[in-house]
Amino acid sequence: LKTGIIQLTNVGIESPLNIPLGKKIDTQVVMSPVHSGFEVKIYSHTSVGSWKTHATGILTVGNSEQELQVVDIEALKSRFTKRMNKEEFYSRINTG
Repeated sequence: LKTGIIQLTNVGIESPLNIPLGKKIDTQVVMSPVHSGFEVKIYSHTSVGSWKTHATGILTVGNSEQELQVVDIEALKSRFTKRMNKEEFYSRINTG
């Protein structure tokens, strides 16, 4: 494996992975080679015996001397003016 700066792109959140306190859930992270790095998928095992996809993305490893992009966190926070609870958030993304 290469060493260097890890970058995760094209991230898709398909469904939340809720783990109730004290409960164990079998999860799986699958990394498959693709031309630009690795396709990453996160799954959980459901009660009916199937695997549910929670998130996907592309993981690449760049040159360790690659310059990192510096982000002004306060400027970024100022762009997000409305707070919402998780129920409202997931309701919005589930309705498109």
